[in-house]
Amino acid sequence: QVPYRRGPATGSVILDGSIAYFELRTVAIHPAATHLLIVGEVLAMGSDAPAAEVPDPLIHFASAYYRLAP
Repeated sequence: QVPYRRGPATGSVILDGSIAYFELRTVAIHPAATHLLIVGEVLAMGSDAPAAEVPDPLIHFASAYYRLAP
């Protein structure tokens, strides 16, 4: 079993040790070809990792991956 807890805003499952988590309220659902695009309002967010252990963000743009520079 994976250790988890319930989020404070919605009661959603949050995996212990997560780098980041978001709790959302569904605002809209839009059909998009064979998928659904779900738009949410952020109600709560956080991280279990100390700042020194969080990896640099990875960005996907124009079919390539990039890291943010300080």
